[in-house]
Amino acid sequence: MESLSSRLQSVVDQLDELGSDTTLAGIARVLSDAALTADDVAPFVRPTPSSYARVRVVRNERYELLVLTWLPGQASPPHDHTGSVCVLQVIEGTAIEAEFSVASDGFADLEYESGVATGEVSGGQDAGVHTVRNPSTHERLVTVHVYAPPLRDVRRYTPRPVPTPRRVEPRVPTVVILGGGFCGAMTAANLLRHGSDLRVVLIERRGTVGEGLAYGTLDSDHLLNVPAARMSAWPDRPDAFFESAQRRQPELRPGDFLPRMSYG
Repeated sequence: MESLSSRLQSVVDQLDELGSDTTLAGIARVLSDAALTADDVAPFVRPTPSSYARVRVVRNERYELLVLTWLPGQASPPHDHTGSVCVLQVIEGTAIEAEFSVASDGFADLEYESGVATGEVSGGQDAGVHTVRNPSTHERLVTVHVYAPPLRDVRRYTPRPVPTPRRVEPRVPTVVILGGGFCGAMTAANLLRHGSDLRVVLIERRGTVGEGLAYGTLDSDHLLNVPAARMSAWPDRPDAFFESAQRRQPELRPGDFLPRMSYG
């Protein structure tokens, strides 16, 4: 475990002392009073070009504390917190937080956006679906997040696509697949890959496809039970997943077990 600065250690100590008051108001009060600086979280700032980075500081049964690093333009997908309180504080940069509503067809519709400046705190209690992004074109964003209880089954959603003119298509055979988790998504992908003159309709109420419950977790402790080199979804490309993952993590070995969210 990384050694903590005195201020960050004080935050952990105060969160531990909250007990039954590990609420949105209690957590927000601790972060607001802490006056954390970029130096306090520097050991946990680990930017990655492929996606925003989540680095855990501490986790127990009541809460988890993480430092997130966002390079210019990086953003989280629309997601919910499935019952957890979420409080974030911006340590460096400015964050844009967006709130969404979920329509009956599963797509997430943008409701509004608001800025969170350096030092400011934002929070919600199972408050629906939201995103966080770094709007800057040249500066990174660093945020501290506290979830109580720790995040478990986070659901992701797909923003509603921009409408395009509908083409008049000839009559073709149609396959309807109910359920867009891994099995449904790969069935659709293989039908489209190998079929000709075929229309595929994939029905999934979560709004995203591919992850399902199996790979939708954001908990890095939830690992795949098969080594990375054996996780390809394509029979004729057995190294596909490993090669993709190794581009993000050059030190990855064929026998390593990656987090399930990496596969999602």
